[in-house]
Amino acid sequence: MSASLIEMLLSGFAYVAFSYALGLWVKYLRKKPKGPEGGEGPKETPPTLDLPPGVEWYSDSLNKPKERVPSHLGF
Repeated sequence: MSASLIEMLLSGFAYVAFSYALGLWVKYLRKKPKGPEGGEGPKETPPTLDLPPGVEWYSDSLNKPKERVPSHLGF
């Protein structure tokens, strides 16, 4: 056999072995429990918003009725 054929076979074997090892590692990472509750992970809490004065978060403004501007002001 020529040297290039042996080199290609060894490269193919290394590729298969590396792919198999990588697949086993990913499978292990997917099955590993996350967090102290056995796989649930950390509990998510809503973020605390620190907005400047006069700025309202959009969800608060959706629930409040909009103030109407009188039409005689020309707006």
